[in-house]
Amino acid sequence: MIRASLPLVVAVGVSLGAVMPSAIAAPTEFKLNTPKLRTSVGWLTEAIAAETLDLRVNDLASLGVDWTPSWGPWALPLHIGQQGYQFGNPDYPGVLHRRQVTVGSLAIERRYRWASLALASGIGYQGQWSEVSSTAAAPAQPAPSVFWFSPRIAVHGIELRQRAAATLHPAFGVGLGLRWTPLVTLNARGPALPVLTRLSVEPALTFGTRQGFALLGFADAVFDPGTWGATFQQVQAGIGLRVDFGSLGRDPEEVL
Repeated sequence: MIRASLPLVVAVGVSLGAVMPSAIAAPTEFKLNTPKLRTSVGWLTEAIAAETLDLRVNDLASLGVDWTPSWGPWALPLHIGQQGYQFGNPDYPGVLHRRQVTVGSLAIERRYRWASLALASGIGYQGQWSEVSSTAAAPAQPAPSVFWFSPRIAVHGIELRQRAAATLHPAFGVGLGLRWTPLVTLNARGPALPVLTRLSVEPALTFGTRQGFALLGFADAVFDPGTWGATFQQVQAGIGLRVDFGSLGRDPEEVL
């Protein structure tokens, strides 16, 4: 009796195993993945006590590299880039200020899935470090515009990150990235400023393979939350392009 039923039990077990979902072990291989080249154009506004002193740059351009090594569900997104622009000083006609800005961020993220969405949550550190040159010396009197004469300006802090992406078609996808720095440190010469915060939003459209190339939008604001930017605000926005050359292979689990 037992001998006769044994093949039946084995057959039923094999059949159930074929239809029941099985857990997929997270890969433990460390992957370098492919660096991505990013370029963007846009505009920038900056205001100190917005009712009296502000500037606008309409030809903001930047170039940078995104690189995201990964280990299983963990990722280490790294970005480094350069911006350059100049602007006039409304308090001092004829005076020009030039900024060469290094932009960088490094984070650790945990990637996961919910329904059809690929998600990543993490924490990191970001900053902008500016070298400033001016066609005139800084004024001796304490004035809000002394901030723009500061030879170095650093804006940095710990940021919280959330990203989501969805593949709508094998050759087309959408994504959204959110980053928030609750407490921004601003190091520069000039008037004392209140507590600042930073909020960034980056939508994306991907084409080709998942990491082929992407059209990006971006909006980034540094402001004092207590008065919604009435004391200080810096806003950047624009569009960009990110290209993956694919020489080191691609990670199918990567989130935009």
